[in-house]
Amino acid sequence: MITVTLLVQRLSTKPLLDALNLLKNDPIHTEYLELLAQRSALTQVLSYLQHPEQQAIFSSQAHQRELEAVKARLEQVNETLNNLQTTHPPIKAFICQQYRKK
Repeated sequence: MITVTLLVQRLSTKPLLDALNLLKNDPIHTEYLELLAQRSALTQVLSYLQHPEQQAIFSSQAHQRELEAVKARLEQVNETLNNLQTTHPPIKAFICQQYRKK
């Protein structure tokens, strides 16, 4: 169930970023922003799953599987974000530019 929600969020990330005028023609910037959105969603899902009342809803095994899947994907996203920052130095300038807009 949560995996389906994350899939839907992933499919809706690009139109949302486009509507907020955050997408540039640079595919690296687009990928970076999509990964940030995914990380935010995954962090919220992880927080949701870690509440004791949520643990009671799922069977113990199903809850553990979902928790591990979310943690694994969050780790992948963080690694990819770090790799993008390392391999594409202009990303750091882009990050600073985005923070200045806020």
